[in-house]
Amino acid sequence: DCGSALAEAEVEYQDKKSPAIDVGFRLADGERERVAHAFGIAALPAGECWTVIWTTTPWTIPSNQALNMHPEFTYELVKTARGCIILAAELRGAALQRFGLDGEVLGACQGAALAQVAFRHPFYDRASPVYLGDYVTLDAGTGIVHSAPAYGLEDYDSCKKHGMHNDEILTPVQGDGVFAASLPFFGGMFVWKANPVIIEKLAEVGALFASSEITHSYMHCWRHKTPIIYRATTQWFPPRR
Repeated sequence: DCGSALAEAEVEYQDKKSPAIDVGFRLADGERERVAHAFGIAALPAGECWTVIWTTTPWTIPSNQALNMHPEFTYELVKTARGCIILAAELRGAALQRFGLDGEVLGACQGAALAQVAFRHPFYDRASPVYLGDYVTLDAGTGIVHSAPAYGLEDYDSCKKHGMHNDEILTPVQGDGVFAASLPFFGGMFVWKANPVIIEKLAEVGALFASSEITHSYMHCWRHKTPIIYRATTQWFPPRR
């Protein structure tokens, strides 16, 4: 509420209802042959090829700049009625059930084979490359994590490790929790109120694979008892004398 930065000790965790969505990222032009080779097949079937992420923070999707896969997890290329989808093998069944799809596995590979493969942002004209990250888990979702480096410490560390400079990090959320007016589609919207609008936009462009609501433990301000967000900011410190 006050827009203050909080120390770790000032963060409390309370239950919060959040949207949980599965979002598709289309394979970029020019990557089909590379992906087919990674999965050990001659060519990808005609039609779309996707990878899908699961998130409880739709408001971070406009700031997505990368996708993370675990280098040692097994990923499968699955043929479905919506095209081919890349998913972690261990989570394929649960993911397809959420999507309401049946699938045929065409091939498998470790995440390391997909490093730097480019996908397209769902509604902005830019690429989201695959970066490898050991912090990706199989606890829930799809085994692929979307990375918005301005709004998550692990995302930030991963993008910096892969050569992203601070001035390349997208930070459209201002100090009051409102998207900058210049942000296409969602400018001027408060992040929590933007969530359903972002979900609608994902559905409009054909990138929403599933949507539900979950209750989970989430960061809250110890003073105001309201949910908070991670946000990267430029800071300065006086020199020690």
